[in-house]
Amino acid sequence: MENTQYYMEIPLTRGLVAKVSPHRFNELNAFKWSAQPSRDTFYAFRKSARKKGSPRVSILMHRVILGLEAGDPRHGDHVNRDGLDNRDGNLRAATCRQNQQNRGNSRSNRSGFKGVSWHEKAQKWVAHIRIDGRAKHLGLFLSPEEAHAAYRVAANEHFGEFARSA
Repeated sequence: MENTQYYMEIPLTRGLVAKVSPHRFNELNAFKWSAQPSRDTFYAFRKSARKKGSPRVSILMHRVILGLEAGDPRHGDHVNRDGLDNRDGNLRAATCRQNQQNRGNSRSNRSGFKGVSWHEKAQKWVAHIRIDGRAKHLGLFLSPEEAHAAYRVAANEHFGEFARSA
């Protein structure tokens, strides 16, 4: 198994670096990579070579590492949600749904816990989860920690390795 503590850095724009597994360094460092901001992280990308009559397209480093060709509907998922951590052990191919399951809290979350919100009418904390695009109520609780524990159980049961509870 690869030592995930050891990595090499590829410089990007904005003063950032991408972490890559050592055996990938020479292949990837042959290109000039940039940092592309996303919702709550950055991703390493480069532009394709110029071809007469064709526009240049963005190529994401993590898709190159995973071997996801243009047109492949799968996503590259960063296990630790750091879009610049492109070490082999931190990347996995995922469906769109699996990729969403690995998301963190929404910006509007006030409880501090994923899957937990305040139920004004009941004056309790409510746990909820989305499974196959449908919201599922997990119960009402006296504390946000209890509600989050119920969310974690459901997330692990339904999402497996893609479950993200924070």
